[in-house]
Amino acid sequence: MRVSVGYATPCGYRAVSNGQADQRGEPGAAQASLHASQLDSYRGPLDTGAAVTQPVITEHIEVTPDVCGGRPRVVGGRIRVQDVVAWHEALGLSPDEIVSQHPEIALADVYAALAYYHDHREEIRGHMQEDAVLATSMRAQAPSRLVQKLTGRNGGDSIPSG
Repeated sequence: MRVSVGYATPCGYRAVSNGQADQRGEPGAAQASLHASQLDSYRGPLDTGAAVTQPVITEHIEVTPDVCGGRPRVVGGRIRVQDVVAWHEALGLSPDEIVSQHPEIALADVYAALAYYHDHREEIRGHMQEDAVLATSMRAQAPSRLVQKLTGRNGGDSIPSG
């Protein structure tokens, strides 16, 4: 049975086959001491002749209908992909800064959320737009008490500037 395995490199994905060297002369899968049955239990069903991969992003991002309104989020918490995107794009935070401000998530989670966003850009932007519309309508229905108090102190005038 021919089993192909791949590994990530800084320049992308490289596939190697049973005992054969890859393009750079590195040992193939058989020399990595992984038997086909071990790969099957570790990676899932084998497809002969095709590279065996496991999507890494599913280790970091999940969608659960009853959590966060079914929006994609970091596994094990309530930080949504769209939150990470907003922190990164709107606030200009680097992934390291996001992790330092939210230590409950790992750096890999931030990168996975950004990768998920780039793979599902329209979906995530749609969620963000829906949330903006909801926030605007809620502000209109329930004005801020602070604004009301400040407006009352100024004799009904608008809030003073400066």
